Amino acid sequence: MTSPDIRGLFLDLDGTLADSMPVMRETYFRFLALRGAQGSQEELDSLAGRPLSDIAVIIKNTYGLSEPPAEILRDYLDTVEEIYAREAKPMPGAPELLAAAHGRGVFTAVVTSATREQARGFLRNHGLDKYVKALVGAEEVRRGKPDPEPYRLALKLAGLEPAQGLAAEDSAIGAASALGAGLKTFIVRQEGGLEGLVPGAAGYIRRLDELVTLLG
Repeated sequence: MTSPDIRGLFLDLDGTLADSMPVMRETYFRFLALRGAQGSQEELDSLAGRPLSDIAVIIKNTYGLSEPPAEILRDYLDTVEEIYAREAKPMPGAPELLAAAHGRGVFTAVVTSATREQARGFLRNHGLDKYVKALVGAEEVRRGKPDPEPYRLALKLAGLEPAQGLAAEDSAIGAASALGAGLKTFIVRQEGGLEGLVPGAAGYIRRLDELVTLLG
């Protein structure tokens, strides 16, 4: 069933557009190991979708690090960039969805808690940058996900009303941001993931190109 009123596509990066969760896992544990600490998968899962500035504060407080949050964030980003460009790959159906949206004149934006440079580098590395009209990264907002501000900004850049767009996310925190902005929001489900656990979600998908039929 097509939805001719959908004129905007708003996509999270990590775990949604980019198959980067193994990269983020390696980054997180390597970062902690260099400081003599050992994290857990449960702890990492609880950080999914949070702004990087918040993650830096949480790491500092959890492990009693002496470094200020700004320094922790800088070192963490250096570790991410070292691994991300080499190993992060597009999620299944991502190129197909982006190409279809571009071909139909749908405004596509990436809305992420990562930095603009990280998102831009990923898109460029995989030849996907030509499909994306706007990037909303951590630098653009005062209040990151789960606050609706990132998606509201993306809607403003697109010149669209919430009813004209749809979003895809993989975390409850990210979904709360998109839903709070009034967007119809689909969840990319992983095995043992969020299916049925996000109140208000429009549906659950395994591949991003399942959304192609919803585009105008």
